[in-house]
Amino acid sequence: MRTLAHRDFPEKYSELNGWLKNWHMAPDELMSLVQAVQKAGRGQEDEGVEKWIDAHPGIVDEMAPVK
Repeated sequence: MRTLAHRDFPEKYSELNGWLKNWHMAPDELMSLVQAVQKAGRGQEDEGVEKWIDAHPGIVDEMAPVK
């Protein structure tokens, strides 16, 4: 994981900033996602995420609802 910060981020990206402040993921969900990415292997991370999403119907709408 990498961290990127910028002093003006909250003002420039207020909607995303608000979403990030309220975002949460249960430890078990996070662990299963990490395992899916690791199982997919280096260079295949996107495929691991897609498989995880497919195994968790509705998770995308739950985590990132579109207004």
